[in-house]
Amino acid sequence: MSLALTACATVDTIRLTNETFPSKDSTADVEVLEEQPTRPHMELADLSIADSGLSFERMQRKILEKAAALGADAVVFAKPESYTDHEVAYEPVYSPWGGYGPYGPGPWGYGGLGPAGWGYGGPYGPSGWGTTGSVAVPYDVTINSLKGTAIKYTKPG
Repeated sequence: MSLALTACATVDTIRLTNETFPSKDSTADVEVLEEQPTRPHMELADLSIADSGLSFERMQRKILEKAAALGADAVVFAKPESYTDHEVAYEPVYSPWGGYGPYGPGPWGYGGLGPAGWGYGGPYGPSGWGTTGSVAVPYDVTINSLKGTAIKYTKPG
């Protein structure tokens, strides 16, 4: 059995005008620009996307798809950015004695002192599974971010 993972990142859109335009047929109809054009234009929307699993090329494609849906003639892209997010996960720590250690349930230690004779954690330890707590495990995630402004030319060129 194989499992396919797909990125679910969405393009954040901030509309800059109330005007609407017909969608473009494809992303090939939307120009990719690195700076504002000299040709007269209006800004339709600020578009951005950030994700740890997508390449910059995939993010650019998603922004172009959104721009085409808005009817944009071009997208002026900002320089791509990456940053590292420091996270902490908490992993369970298991008792070497399982739930029947000196402080676990059962006829020994503190285990027999609770309701129904199971102590304060049930038949498998304080949390119900023989765990005695958790330990912090730090890890880093690299986030890629891309922004662009969808524009519509106001005069034919």
